[in-house]
Amino acid sequence: MEAERKSIIEQRVPPLNVSGMSIEQLKAKAKELHDLLFRIEGENYDLGQRFKRQSYDMQELAERARQMNKGRERSWGWPMVVMYSQYERVKDPRSFKERRTVFAGENYVEEFQRIAPKHQIVMTDEGFQVVSGGDGDSGSHAAPAEVAAAE
Repeated sequence: MEAERKSIIEQRVPPLNVSGMSIEQLKAKAKELHDLLFRIEGENYDLGQRFKRQSYDMQELAERARQMNKGRERSWGWPMVVMYSQYERVKDPRSFKERRTVFAGENYVEEFQRIAPKHQIVMTDEGFQVVSGGDGDSGSHAAPAEVAAAE
């Protein structure tokens, strides 16, 4: 592991040859290395601060999500049917079925039986077809698409 680290560093960082440099060149190289080190340390500090801020934000958002979901744990199933106003002083103790019987009687409209359909629409490979259902005329009628094609 250590050997790999050293080989990678040798590949990325070229060796510094100071033997042929004058004092002014050495000062310029030192200033260049100092500026590079200063910039890298600044970026390291900025990234550390950004990481701390984002960690804090994630913790806050997770806590906020927990608070929002806290009330949802109890709301399983269908919503309750509102049977009376919450502002009434005396609540009606009857059940929903008992309340429905109030609206049944001679003063209220009767419930009528549904009329059976005379025709039935059937989907076939050719398209829709209208088939008589019994009480109507016997025989089948052509679908509108077939009537248009015949004309």
